[in-house]
Amino acid sequence: NASATFVCMGMAMEEKPKLGIAALRCYEKALEFHGRRTEEDGGAWERCVVLQQMGAVGLRHGRYRDAKTWLDECAEICKVAPGHPRDANLYHGAFNTKQTRMELASTIEKMRAQACARLGDQARAYEHLGEAK
Repeated sequence: NASATFVCMGMAMEEKPKLGIAALRCYEKALEFHGRRTEEDGGAWERCVVLQQMGAVGLRHGRYRDAKTWLDECAEICKVAPGHPRDANLYHGAFNTKQTRMELASTIEKMRAQACARLGDQARAYEHLGEAK
């Protein structure tokens, strides 16, 4: 499926110097093609892991406000998605993660803290770090 292809391309581009922004564009396209996959077939967790990847790239490339937006959406999905990401059939098996819901939520909170700190909101950064525990 096209969404999975763009995710794989984005991940490959992340590993190359100077292609981080191109990776973001691939992830954005992946979300466009993602469509309306249901929660039962892993759709919510797929969107969540793509948003996490986008947040990570945004943090590495100084796009802190964008990273915060993507990670905020990711955190909201993480709260309501059924089951655990490690149990979801992500992109028909083309992608997987070993993280439980709590592990992923903790990782996302730490990333949100980093984005807030870079944006100068130390109080909110500490709140996210507290939530990560």
